[in-house]
Formats: sequence, structure tokens, C-alpha cells
Amino acid sequence: MGGAKTTAPTSRGPTRRAVPGGIQCKHRREGTVGAAVGTLDLHVLNGTGRPVHGGDAVVLVANGRITAPAVKFAQSLHLHLVDRTLLYE
Repeated sequence: MGGAKTTAPTSRGPTRRAVPGGIQCKHRREGTVGAAVGTLDLHVLNGTGRPVHGGDAVVLVANGRITAPAVKFAQSLHLHLVDRTLLYE
């Protein structure tokens, strides 16, 4: 669905509890040593994930790092984050 510089989610569909959801994937070429996902990425996700795509469960998956301010921002908006460490668990 989505791609670079689009407002489309990478994937969208119902969760196991039939809640509409959307997943946005952020691939960083440099992985954990490259640019971290920050609050700006989450502003875009929050601004489109719920109002445009109707997602109640909105998730950002990153193959790298997520900044501490982004984590705090996500918590305040009930956005779910999955970083590289969580992917390996």
C-alpha cells in the first residue's frame, strides 16, 4: 500500500479483536546506527492513521532506533511502537 513519501499505511486491516488497525514500517538503511525514528514520523502517523485510514490500533515498526521523545509522544497518543530490539524478541 504505502511507500516512500506517501500517507498510506504499509499495511492495514483488523486486529485479532476485529479492531481496525494500521501499521507503518520505517526502514533505515543504516539500522541502529542510522537516523532514529523521531516525533515527526509519529506526527505523520497519528495524523493519518486514525482520521484518514480509520485505525484504532496504530503501530509503527522500525528496523532501527526510536528516540526517547518519540516513545513518550507515542505513549501520550496510544500509538504502538516496535523497534529493532522488540523485533528480535
